[in-house]
Amino acid sequence: MKKLICLILIAFSAVIAAALMYTVSSEDEQHSIQPRESITLYREKESKMLTIPYNELVLGCMFAELLPSYADEALKAAACVINSRCLYLLQNGERINGADISDKQCAWMSPEEAETEYGRSYSSYLKKLSAAAEYGMRHALYYEQQLISPAMCLCSTGRTDNGGVPYHSPKKLAADETSSELLSTSAYSADNIRRTLTGITGVSSLSARPSEWFSGAVYTDGGTLSEIRFGGARLTGSQLRDTFKLRSAAITIEYTEERFVFTVRGCGDNLGMSLNSAAELADSGMNAEEILEYFYSPAELMML
Repeated sequence: MKKLICLILIAFSAVIAAALMYTVSSEDEQHSIQPRESITLYREKESKMLTIPYNELVLGCMFAELLPSYADEALKAAACVINSRCLYLLQNGERINGADISDKQCAWMSPEEAETEYGRSYSSYLKKLSAAAEYGMRHALYYEQQLISPAMCLCSTGRTDNGGVPYHSPKKLAADETSSELLSTSAYSADNIRRTLTGITGVSSLSARPSEWFSGAVYTDGGTLSEIRFGGARLTGSQLRDTFKLRSAAITIEYTEERFVFTVRGCGDNLGMSLNSAAELADSGMNAEEILEYFYSPAELMML
């Protein structure tokens, strides 16, 4: 399940029971609300479009992206992030196959899928997440009076990356450095790596020594793999993450015992709020507003 949540977090973030569109007036900083009773969601794997209430969209995203066992204040903070991202997509995203939004843009679980996933715990988790969603759908994050789409990951590498905007500034997160979610490894045969990556890169010849296939790794300050050379061809960390369904792009590669071992740090895009650290902050006494300020300042949390 944790791997599923991580993949969903990669990939790619109102009023209760209604989809809302928001605009900001620079003169009085008030938000006008135009309610929509439902939105359309395109499910990529099923090639199917659903019409669902907005609150079902937010709850489905929460079930897909969060661990419901998190502290309530961390869940509320995450619900605000998800609400902001969903609203941003509804306002600014491209329509996918005629739908308002797709589950590739905004990861989502149907109620039936969530019940199957969580079994006997589903009812209690539904109650817990619904309370957080109710709070989240009354709030959104804005920067310079514009709605934003905040980044969020399950666990950082211990230091988040610079997202290129003021509200995605790097954070050193000690709680993530000691988390059980921090490290994961995957091993692949040389033949598997050759077949998979020559198909992507078009490389026609490789050294007889597999240990020489990868070279020139470049990393961000947060430890994310920016790029690496495979047989001379350029690959990004994101390409490797997506190709091998890894938990993040913070990847180191070692050839040992006739196989390639990928060691991965963190889970998600290593940007914005770490849910693992948010849970730690909630346990220490921070409320949702304080958690959001810690991760996203100078963006502001506004009530809708």
